[in-house]
Amino acid sequence: MKKQLTYTSALLAVTLASVTGVVIANNTNANSGENESVSPQITNTISENPTRKFDDKNEMVYVTAGANGAVKNTFIGSTLYDGKEALPFDMKVTYYLDGKEILAKDLAGKSGRVKIIYSYQSKATYGGKYVPFMAITELGLDSKKFDNVRVSNGKIISEGENYIITGYSFLGLNTDLKTDFLPTTFTVEADAKDFSLGNSYTILTNELIANIDTSKLTNLDELVSSINQLSDGLDKIVDGSSEIKSGLEKSLTGTKKLYAGAGALANGINDATSGANRIASGLGEISSHNNEINAGADQIFAAMLSNANKELSASFGNLNLTVENYNMTLDNLISTMTTLGNADAATSLTNLKAQLNTVQYFCTNLKNYTDGVARTSAGANELKDGLNTINDKTPELVAGLGSLVDGTTKLYEGSVTLNDGLNTFKSSGIDKLVDFANNDMTSFIENARGTVKAASSYHSFGGSNAKTVKFIVKTTSIKN
Repeated sequence: MKKQLTYTSALLAVTLASVTGVVIANNTNANSGENESVSPQITNTISENPTRKFDDKNEMVYVTAGANGAVKNTFIGSTLYDGKEALPFDMKVTYYLDGKEILAKDLAGKSGRVKIIYSYQSKATYGGKYVPFMAITELGLDSKKFDNVRVSNGKIISEGENYIITGYSFLGLNTDLKTDFLPTTFTVEADAKDFSLGNSYTILTNELIANIDTSKLTNLDELVSSINQLSDGLDKIVDGSSEIKSGLEKSLTGTKKLYAGAGALANGINDATSGANRIASGLGEISSHNNEINAGADQIFAAMLSNANKELSASFGNLNLTVENYNMTLDNLISTMTTLGNADAATSLTNLKAQLNTVQYFCTNLKNYTDGVARTSAGANELKDGLNTINDKTPELVAGLGSLVDGTTKLYEGSVTLNDGLNTFKSSGIDKLVDFANNDMTSFIENARGTVKAASSYHSFGGSNAKTVKFIVKTTSIKN
């Protein structure tokens, strides 16, 4: 069974984690930022153990690194790792000023044309193939200090007084597939004044490749057909993602207006009426887009259910999975396959159910958010009508609105990263992969099988038995 949906859930998790889940250590200045790569002393060569039993968990490995990518500490979850297993990748960050390489610590406070290159290399191998990873890097630039920003293999998002830069690259795939069109570096260039740089974050995952089912890819036509089906499914999900981004963008605008109104309200009773009106207006604007946001969430889940129905129909007939019945239907199928001794089918169905549950959880939380906005809007209208209690309620309201602005900002940034990532993944990954497949039939299929096998063989780090693993690397800031 082809795992189109796994691409979607993996990318969803990666991009959202890049915004919400990367708090690793306090910021430190780059006092030893040499431009050198980090090569673990031990190269990972994976041996597949068919009797291995996995824990039912997804492992997160956090890595703190210098400004040049040199590893300082590694954490598995919240536990510091002190074992000997090498990280399965190398990361190097190189800095240039006016065309000349410069150490990170010497770049702080300098002015000129700056170039930063993030480069990656897979180190773990299996069956003669490197374990492939996709890396997504995110950093921010202060627009007061940087101008004429250019990015290769990435996106630039202008947000207020900052540029949010997101870049992507692939580790190991070019070598495994014997090609060179997939990016292995991410480059940022800009005119800098009094250079400083905050922490950057890189998320690495092999799930995008590991979950491809190549067992039925006996010829190029089937390969292209599988990738085209994935592309069609991504189109529907991108549409839903765009609707969510649009709705959240409008919501963020309204939330900022609302917060400004609350600040004015806190300045005194004389401004109470004006501030309360702006609060009610801002919340009304946010609440008016609730249906648009909820519709986008419903469209995403509906698209995934549609893809699941299509995917399962060949093996199980028309299941007509819906939001209400998919859990029970899949549980019954899993039980039946287990009873019949078809472990592979039971495992695939279990993975599909987990993916659907993950996205349903996201959509449910999103709807809870819009419900909360609607309730807040109703409360603001009551506040406007009860000006006699404004003095008592204003401090509490301002604090709550500050949290609302922060939460809405993170949610919007996540939706932008998600939408851009999905579009980039399709245009720069899947579409190019189809073109490449047309040019080299036999070797591509053979290399693809080996690459997927290598990806699926890497499950966990540090001797644990997790089902999946993601790496999050935080690099040190560069400041005077």
